[in-house]
Amino acid sequence: MGTDRGNVGAVVLAAGKGTRMNSDLAKVLHPLGDFFLAPGYSTERMYVFLARDLYPAPLERDLDERIEVVKLTKSKAYRMVEEGKIFDAKTLAGMLLAIRDLGR
Repeated sequence: MGTDRGNVGAVVLAAGKGTRMNSDLAKVLHPLGDFFLAPGYSTERMYVFLARDLYPAPLERDLDERIEVVKLTKSKAYRMVEEGKIFDAKTLAGMLLAIRDLGR
């Protein structure tokens, strides 16, 4: 996912954010959709992409970064939503947009 700051293309931003977040690069970034982060308060938009054909491209992380990459099956991720283990709005919106391409 990437946010639009008005002067950077969403795909370029998503590619950079993906690399920064999980040390992987994608050969294919397929746009899934977008949404406002805080309608009525901000015009900031979140763009959601499906990354395919990932390959490792490790980067040094900031000293204060604490990111754990967890690989889940699609069914496990949806089960975690149903169990209330995944509940942040950005992830839920991204998963909802992905249903069109990935199915349930």
